[in-house]
Amino acid sequence: MNSLQEFSNTCHERLIHGKKVNKPLKYLFDTRSISEQTLIEHGIGFCPWGVDLDPNVRFFGEDLESNDKRDWQYNIWGRLVVPICDEFGNVISLATKKPEVGKNPWWNLPFIKSHSLFLINKAKKTMYTENKVYVVEGYIDALTLYQNGLHNVVAIMGTALTMRKIAMIARYCNNVCFCFDVDENRSGQKASDTSIIMVNKYAFCDKISVIDTIPVGEDPDSFVSKFGLDAYLKHERVLEKKDIQEICRRVDAKAKEEYYAK
Repeated sequence: MNSLQEFSNTCHERLIHGKKVNKPLKYLFDTRSISEQTLIEHGIGFCPWGVDLDPNVRFFGEDLESNDKRDWQYNIWGRLVVPICDEFGNVISLATKKPEVGKNPWWNLPFIKSHSLFLINKAKKTMYTENKVYVVEGYIDALTLYQNGLHNVVAIMGTALTMRKIAMIARYCNNVCFCFDVDENRSGQKASDTSIIMVNKYAFCDKISVIDTIPVGEDPDSFVSKFGLDAYLKHERVLEKKDIQEICRRVDAKAKEEYYAK
């Protein structure tokens, strides 16, 4: 068992059995609608302030950031801890977040996000049997959909879809549905368009579909928590060849516009 796995297990035990964890539990249960079963199944934990951290955790992945040793304890103390696993279930990093409402981004121990998909270790069996994967942006999106019975869901963790991620998906299925956030600034739409173009380019998919007609400001987590999984999946639409061509045209036109604006 590696140091990250041991630390993750300890944080999980603290959250399940520890004292003074009312705030993180309230955040998970009340604010994010994460169930106790999901908390246990995915090993979600909490790291209190002031606990001693193994040096292998405190200085994890500093070679990816710089030649200097970075002490991450202040980035981990007082935060929820979610293990990030490779497709074989080995913990390769930790996602952390303050248990507070509002602008409060996730912070990860350094690792190469472009090589990984969150929940791939849990999703791969259903991806294979159903020959399909649902791709979301964030950790809570993936956990909420999984909790509600969609077990072939993975998250790109807020980064772009890459060739490594596409290759990982292609090992288990060849039907993809992109379920990104519906934002006012259209960042989710842009990420979806780019991902569709990449998947189409490498031509491993029988069908590409999207869920992008939920109300603006909603994401998979918020919509499913309010209206249920069935209502969310009713928004799925399969893209025809002409739809993909239109997406390619739109992205190309936008790229040219931005280039000539420089």
